Amino acid sequence: MKSHGQNKIISQPIVFVAVITVVLLIIQLLFPRVFTSTFSLLFSPIWSGKNTIVSVMTPQEQLIKENQTNATSSLQALIDENNQLKSLLNRPNGAKNLILASVLRRPPGAGYDYLVVDVGSSLAVAVGNPVYSSDSIAIGQVVEADPHSSKVELYSSSGENYDVLIGTNHIPAVASGQGGVSFSVSIAQESGVSVGDKVIIPTISSSPFGFVSAVISNPAQPFERILFSSSVNPYQLNWLLVGVNSTKTMPFAGSASTTATTTATKH
Repeated sequence: MKSHGQNKIISQPIVFVAVITVVLLIIQLLFPRVFTSTFSLLFSPIWSGKNTIVSVMTPQEQLIKENQTNATSSLQALIDENNQLKSLLNRPNGAKNLILASVLRRPPGAGYDYLVVDVGSSLAVAVGNPVYSSDSIAIGQVVEADPHSSKVELYSSSGENYDVLIGTNHIPAVASGQGGVSFSVSIAQESGVSVGDKVIIPTISSSPFGFVSAVISNPAQPFERILFSSSVNPYQLNWLLVGVNSTKTMPFAGSASTTATTTATKH
C-alpha cells in the first residue's frame, strides 16, 4: 500500500506537466504568433537597453581612441621640434655668434629661392651674413635686412656661379645654381666624376656642401654634365641659424652677385 501511494504522488506532477504541454501545443497550433509576441514584449526592454549601451559606449570609445591618437601625434611633434632645437646648438665651423631664426615665409610666398626669417638688423643681422641649417650646412646669405626680419637668398639661386671641388681628388670645376637647391657643372668626360662624389664649395664651407646625383654624358661630346644638390632641403626647415660674427659686410658668395654688388658700390 505504501508503494502504491508513492507512485500516485509521483504520477500527479507528470500528468500535470503533460497536460500543460498539450495545452501549449494546441495554443501554438491555433495561434502561432502568440508566443512570439509575448517573448518580444517581455524581452524587448532588455534588448533595447543593450542597444542603448552599445550606442552610448561606441562614440565614447572612438573619442578616447581619437584623443589618444592626437596626444601621440602632438607628443611626437614636440619631440621632433625639441630634437631640432637641440641640434641647432651645434654651431657651424667658423661661426662664433649665431642667432636662432624662425622661417616666416618660403616659396612661393617669399619668392623663388628665397626665405624670410624673423630676425633683422635690430639683432645685428646684416646683408652678407651666412645662414646655416641645423646640420651646420650653409644654405644661403642675407640679402635684405629690416629691423625685425631678413630675406635670405639660397646659394642655389639661378645664375649664381661657384668654384667647386668634386670627389676625393678635389677636381676643380665651376658650378651654376639651377634653382630649387640644385646645381649644374660642365666638366671633361675623362675627369672620372661619379654619382655619390662629394662636392665642396670653398667660398662657402670646407665641409661637403652636397653630393653628385647624376652624370649626363654623350660620347660625341668632350664634356659631360654633372648635377648635384645641397645635402639639406631648406624649404623643409622651420629653424635656421644666422651668423652675425662678421665685422665686415661680405658680398654674396656667387660670382654673379659679387659683380653686381661691386658695380652698385661704384655707382
